[in-house]
Amino acid sequence: MRVPQVMILTSSYPRYAGDYAGIFVASLASALQRTNFKVVVVAPHGPSLAAHETTDGVAIIRYRYAWPSTMERLAYGGGILPNLMSSWAARLALLPYVVATLFACLRYGRNQTVIHAHWLHNGTLAVLCKYFIHRPVVVTVHGPDLSTLSRFRVGRWMIRWTCRRAAGVIAVSESIRQKIIVLGIDADKVRHIPNGVPDEDEFLAIPLNQRADGHRLLYVGRLVPQKTVGNLLISLRTVLKEEPATTLTIVGEGPLRVELEAMTKQLGLEKIVNFVGAQSRRRIPGWFRQADIFVLPSRVEGFPIVILEAMAAGRAIVATATEGVPEIIQDGQNGRLVPTDDPAALADAILSLLRYPHERQRFAVAARSTISKRYRWSTIASTTAQYYVECATAR
Repeated sequence: MRVPQVMILTSSYPRYAGDYAGIFVASLASALQRTNFKVVVVAPHGPSLAAHETTDGVAIIRYRYAWPSTMERLAYGGGILPNLMSSWAARLALLPYVVATLFACLRYGRNQTVIHAHWLHNGTLAVLCKYFIHRPVVVTVHGPDLSTLSRFRVGRWMIRWTCRRAAGVIAVSESIRQKIIVLGIDADKVRHIPNGVPDEDEFLAIPLNQRADGHRLLYVGRLVPQKTVGNLLISLRTVLKEEPATTLTIVGEGPLRVELEAMTKQLGLEKIVNFVGAQSRRRIPGWFRQADIFVLPSRVEGFPIVILEAMAAGRAIVATATEGVPEIIQDGQNGRLVPTDDPAALADAILSLLRYPHERQRFAVAARSTISKRYRWSTIASTTAQYYVECATAR
């Protein structure tokens, strides 16, 4: 009997041990490899990367799209869209990238049971390939891709064209699923399958926070406009008026770092806020271990992995009620939710957890319990594999 095979087409995948780029795709690939599916990942090449490698039993193929490799600046870093906005080299690489992705999909997708494309732009290219290699295509929509494309008429057309011709569509949150349906896609075709955390995860090994006097806040993520880290800095100034021992560590890199550091000085917070830059994934658990409260102030989020990691680490969470976040955090049960773009509400929520450590500990316990019940990659991979079979047999 032929072993079922899936080709995962992605524009982001970890480049080295501890890299955060596309970590959720890598986690899914590793978990799928432990089901009855054989997995091959096809991702763009980048400077100093090997063309072929195997990690956790998953074969990884990285296709070239520019020469020399130092010109491969479209993928990775801040992501394709931010790179296009900030770099002429990235813009020049766009057409070669599209052509190279099409050829890679045609070459490596031919003998697969199913092609699983992450992000809508890859889904569109995979669906185009379907007409030549006749393989079913499943497209995962992560949120930012949907938000960006749906702002434009041609983008909405692209979403409809891709999703209607794909064998299946996965939305990582129910809110994303509903947005896809509103655009005219059959509800039965769109399946909600979330991201998760590995069963044997270093975040789950972190002891639950029992410090009653904890005043250490943590943010982990890219420093880009949609994360609105500036709102967190504004809220921190309010927090310090009542809880002056509070500190904030910002883990991450991005185009707004210089602007945010300047804002920190303008607000008189340079001794309170510590920018530590990008950190490898293996070091992130250490930052959670030191933190008392994790804060995510984003304006836009699909289904943030970092929230799941904070929950697995047993940390109290304050987050904005955007996109898929309310599906993970139930306000007052396993964390606190506040409106987007509201620094005052953010400050109030942080202060409530600083004032009442027992509430903070209750949220931490409930958050870790939520992870154990709903967001383990082994369960999610099994569900995904079953969906592959449905899509492959229904065509």
